[in-house]
Amino acid sequence: MRFLCLHGIGTNNHVLEIQTATIRYELGDSHMYEFVEGTETAPIASEIKSLYPSSDAYFTYFLPDSTSILRAIEQLDQYIAEEGPFDGAIGFSQGAGLLSTYLIKLSQESPQAPLPLKCAVFFSAASIFSLRELAEGRVKLLDPQIEGQVPLLSLPTAHIWGQKDEKFDKESKLLSLLCDKRLRHIFVHGEGHEIPSSRAGEAVQDD
Repeated sequence: MRFLCLHGIGTNNHVLEIQTATIRYELGDSHMYEFVEGTETAPIASEIKSLYPSSDAYFTYFLPDSTSILRAIEQLDQYIAEEGPFDGAIGFSQGAGLLSTYLIKLSQESPQAPLPLKCAVFFSAASIFSLRELAEGRVKLLDPQIEGQVPLLSLPTAHIWGQKDEKFDKESKLLSLLCDKRLRHIFVHGEGHEIPSSRAGEAVQDD
């Protein structure tokens, strides 16, 4: 399978490659991974400051305004159209939020049309935005009671987050509830805002 991989805010492709090394090892050698970097520069994320040089370049997919977010969604759609097909996608933090918002947009615009991905893996999902609010120039998180009937996404999904992730525990739970419960898998590991590594071997092996 070929996976599109989206990093978190204030990181880059190199960081995500290292963060997902254990996961990718456990999945075996039969998969390919394409890492796509954000287009806006950003300060290094606080959780990786002690691990990576501050002199490196770090990125975000969008700035906190509706125009930038909608542009990032369009850029992701264009990338998948031009560089795909992809079998699935892996998103961490902001990357997971962008991926989920994009897939929800497609599902709402064309409910009967097949999605361009067969599956999605969300690590510590952040900022699942309301498309209605973005269209009006406002940035607000999605409220399933307003947006429409759940589930909003009907494809196989995996939702992994840390029980110590105080920043995005709520968003990760929300995203899991927006997905078809017959097709979703949820795992909550014992760490914080991170992708489980070799320290949490059972997390990457759970099925």
